[in-house]
Amino acid sequence: MERIFYPIGQGAFYAERFTEEEDGINFNMVYDCGAGIHLNGTTTGHNVVRNAFSSKDEIDILFVSHLDTDHVNEIPTLLTSCKVKKVILPLVSRSKYILNILNIINTNGQYDIIIKILDDKESFFNQGNFNQGNNKPEIIEVKPSEENEERETKEIDSLKGVISSNSIIKNSKINWIYVPINYNQNNLEAKFKDELKKHSDPFWHTVDLSDDKQVCDIMKDPMKDPKKNRRAQLKKIYKKVCDINLCSLVVYSGPLDKRLWQIKSLVYGGVKTVTFPNKDVKDKPACIFTGDSDLKNMKIKNEFASYYSHVGTIQVPHHGSEDNHDISQYDKKTICPISVGENKYGHPSPYVIGDLTHNKCQVFCVTSDSNHRLTEKIKKIKLTKLRNLIRRRGNMGGVSRRING
Repeated sequence: MERIFYPIGQGAFYAERFTEEEDGINFNMVYDCGAGIHLNGTTTGHNVVRNAFSSKDEIDILFVSHLDTDHVNEIPTLLTSCKVKKVILPLVSRSKYILNILNIINTNGQYDIIIKILDDKESFFNQGNFNQGNNKPEIIEVKPSEENEERETKEIDSLKGVISSNSIIKNSKINWIYVPINYNQNNLEAKFKDELKKHSDPFWHTVDLSDDKQVCDIMKDPMKDPKKNRRAQLKKIYKKVCDINLCSLVVYSGPLDKRLWQIKSLVYGGVKTVTFPNKDVKDKPACIFTGDSDLKNMKIKNEFASYYSHVGTIQVPHHGSEDNHDISQYDKKTICPISVGENKYGHPSPYVIGDLTHNKCQVFCVTSDSNHRLTEKIKKIKLTKLRNLIRRRGNMGGVSRRING
């Protein structure tokens, strides 16, 4: 298997590609598909996405972390390059729909593609010659997480409709699982509504975020004076309390048993530059894809406690922003790719880089430079080698029974 962090710049485009020629198994997972936008308005990753897969390839799962421009604006390119079988994204309530639009306005992002996804997901993901008729992608939405919710286990082929956060998505053919978590930010919606009610202008006390017409009228407010402009006021309220990045779909990707897989090498800076992973992480083939999530709020060590000992790679969230950083969520010597490009936010934060380096993590900045692509080569351990390894460790438990059974 190859886990690839593509050189997309200030965006996100990651893939896991399983190829087992002996068994005729090919399986592809993509997490996010968006490119950074240069300060002059041009994008950085169109060709990267277009060349990542051939027309003969199939994407078995496309995970979309959240609806922010630099995470989704190259999905149309992917859809016109190859077939996508399933799309998994966070379930967005009507109130969160409005918060997404406000976030785009607040960051001067591109409206059109986000509105297309929110208004009609089916039509958006059905574009491209490979995704028509009977080949339409299955769209699966992940509910916000709830306390004490019972965990479901589902085979990938059986996924439909809406699934629970923290569900185990299982691929028995390759003995691999994915666990998506849609971090619940209902408390932020409540704060947003409270701020509306506390506003000095009585107009806001009766605003209903679920009323499409009322909200659309506010969005189209033509008033230039910010003191009278409803949209400007709504922006200001949003900025005060909300962070849409908390809504990122965080995904654990790892084997059913980590002893069956090993990270064999890291390739960074071109095919001739090979770095072998630290011995402390080579037996940890799992990865946590974080999108733009806030690790200060979402404690991934707790959320993925059952699997965290398998994790050797964590995608550093939000392009290395200090606002999303919590060093306590990283074990020492973890592989830490950061997608970053030309930006006005100071990403990646020198504090984050310093903190990770001090923690002895292996930090890789994945920019829009083609030489900054990071590839982890992960291999299944041969059965004879695994039996010998288990014998040497004096552990003839569950794995041995599975091998011999």
